[in-house]
Amino acid sequence: MARSSTEENSERKRISIPKADASVLDWWSSQTDPGLSIRLLIRSEIERNGYGDVAYRPVEQLPRRGRPALVGEEQTGNTGMSLSHPEAPVTQHPQTQQRPSIAPSIVAQREPALVAAGASTGGSSIDDIMNG
Repeated sequence: MARSSTEENSERKRISIPKADASVLDWWSSQTDPGLSIRLLIRSEIERNGYGDVAYRPVEQLPRRGRPALVGEEQTGNTGMSLSHPEAPVTQHPQTQQRPSIAPSIVAQREPALVAAGASTGGSSIDDIMNG
């Protein structure tokens, strides 16, 4: 009777990791079963993006993070670092978010009404004092 081995039921793949890619090498050394870990990562990628070549996927620019740019502001701040590529993601907590301001063009402007001196408008006494 022939014995079934793991190699008969599996396909062997080879991966090369450049020595300069320290984060991948650190991740690899922290895995108990790197083959299983990579298969799970591949399955997760398939669930999110389907079958396709990850290396040649078109790049979509993410929305800008952080504070909005001032009118006429250059793309670098005081430190000379690019503001379009922050080093750390900026997170806003719901309690620190501000309500958007109302644009001046939206606010209705009322024309002042002329009231004869000493005439009551039927409003409050404050209105009578303010209108003469």
